[in-house]
Amino acid sequence: MGIKFNIPFTWVNRSLFTADPTIFRTAGKVVTSIDFISREDVLSVVSNTSWDMVIFDEAHKLSAYEYGQKTYKSKRYEAAYTLSQQCEHMLLLTATPHRGRTDTFKKLLQLLDEDIFATEDIASDRVKELRKDGLNKFFIRRLKEDMKDWNGNNLYKDRYTKTISYQLTPEEKHLYDQVTNYLSQRKEEATEEKNIHVSLALAVMQRRLVSSIFAIKNTLYKRWMALQGIVDEVSRNPNIWKQRQKLEIVDVDNIDQYDDLEDEERDALDNILSDPRKFKLFTTSKSLAEIQHEAQEVKRLYEIAATLYHQNQEEKKYIELKELLRSQGVIDWRKLVIFTEHKDTLIYLQERLTNNGYKVAVIHGGLSVDDRRQAQWQFMTPETQILIATDAAGEGINLQFCRLLINWDIPWNPNRLEQRMGRIHRYGQKEDVLVFNMVADNTREGQVLSKLLHKLDIIRESM
Repeated sequence: MGIKFNIPFTWVNRSLFTADPTIFRTAGKVVTSIDFISREDVLSVVSNTSWDMVIFDEAHKLSAYEYGQKTYKSKRYEAAYTLSQQCEHMLLLTATPHRGRTDTFKKLLQLLDEDIFATEDIASDRVKELRKDGLNKFFIRRLKEDMKDWNGNNLYKDRYTKTISYQLTPEEKHLYDQVTNYLSQRKEEATEEKNIHVSLALAVMQRRLVSSIFAIKNTLYKRWMALQGIVDEVSRNPNIWKQRQKLEIVDVDNIDQYDDLEDEERDALDNILSDPRKFKLFTTSKSLAEIQHEAQEVKRLYEIAATLYHQNQEEKKYIELKELLRSQGVIDWRKLVIFTEHKDTLIYLQERLTNNGYKVAVIHGGLSVDDRRQAQWQFMTPETQILIATDAAGEGINLQFCRLLINWDIPWNPNRLEQRMGRIHRYGQKEDVLVFNMVADNTREGQVLSKLLHKLDIIRESM
């Protein structure tokens, strides 16, 4: 704001707020983080301050969901709602306002006006209302396809997507089926008990299963160790069983909220879900004997994965990636971005591609802002061919000097898919963009892709 518009703003963070808790009341214009003002001590101060205007960037992160008669609201959404009651005007900025769920879209619009967007049907009708000048009453929408330069030419290059389908090998399919059977059984038990945290843990495991053998191997090992830790603790102290029932529940209630988490938040949650001291969040087993049985079952699955991983042959998905790099002349295009959902898989790909002679840079949530910027600069150098990234690079990083992207994993959230492609398909891109999506036909990932495309249809219809 200072550089572009010569308007001075005060950047409020923890250190400034600690030094001057009245800063939100005394400063005329402030910039701060939604995660920072979501903290209870900060929000209590902000909620007692009146504002002329509140602007949220990346507003799609203000997420709320409806399940039956219940509504789950993220802390970010609750903070935004609190501010909406304290301001005269509110502006929501996002390139991806709709995530394929009409309830979340309605809840986002209700931050602007609860009455005008009271129901999903009303909200759907309202966003289609036009004034006499042809503009919508409630929002301004700019499509890349509609943007022109001063000469009337398209401002953005075309974008093409292609699905790369492959089949798991018989050995990989055996591992996939064995782990899926285990997850399906446990998820059915979790659903019956309405244990949403176990359901979440199992859904995360299912994603890792189709990401890489390395990722599911590590996850199975952690789960085995956590279950065995429960067995050891309960064996030493049987009374600990009742004590563990009262532990605090983690603040993520469903897989959609998990999608909104940053890399470091996902890592923290994964650690909680594999913590033997919090077994009620982790397993549906009801006795020591059942936990012992589950621990042995997970150990067996881990051994299958470990054996498969340590074999000399490469897994089919990586073979398909290498074939893609050769057959499409991809590496001749000089720059390539590969997105994956999981840091474990990122490490696996970094090692394999480096061993195959490629110069690789990486970006993930464990890196500081400076380290991420350094990786971005490294990728810009002529000798670095590939950037491997988690969704930590899905926002705020400009890579328009690259025209090719491969989605090693398909995110279950269509917003994340769009944000990934937006790293290279953006202003300043001089060539058409090509995106490859890798999908195993004989897995649930293929089914997820169909659902994802269906969500994109819903978004087009709603918007």
